[in-house]
Amino acid sequence: MMKQLMEEMKQLREENRGAKKELQTINGILEREREEWKEKERSFEERINNLEKKLEKKERQKRRNNFIITGMEIREKTDAKEVEEFLKNEIEVEVKVLETIITGKEESKKILAKTLWEEKQEVMTNKNKLRRKRIYIDSTVHEQKI
Repeated sequence: MMKQLMEEMKQLREENRGAKKELQTINGILEREREEWKEKERSFEERINNLEKKLEKKERQKRRNNFIITGMEIREKTDAKEVEEFLKNEIEVEVKVLETIITGKEESKKILAKTLWEEKQEVMTNKNKLRRKRIYIDSTVHEQKI
């Protein structure tokens, strides 16, 4: 009987060792998979950050091409063609305005004009021709407030 109990204990210990080894193997596999997932997560976070930076840079680039006209007679439907004509007549610069956005209330309406960078530079260098007309062209809203 004692011999049988010893034999069963020995067998249980062997099974226990086998189970421990199997558990260690499974834990090792799980740990490797966790590390792989963490690495993938870091990689995705890095890609997301890079894409966000690229998007922000593109948005800044787009805003950089904008300028604001204040004091110009603005109707509800003032479009890009009218702004182009105004710039051609008043400051003698031919510009292709891509888009216009009207902002502000009745007396303080402004037009945000989107153009190409080179054309904006040309407008900014010739804006002094509007000096006596109380019409202002600024790069940004902040520039006008200063």
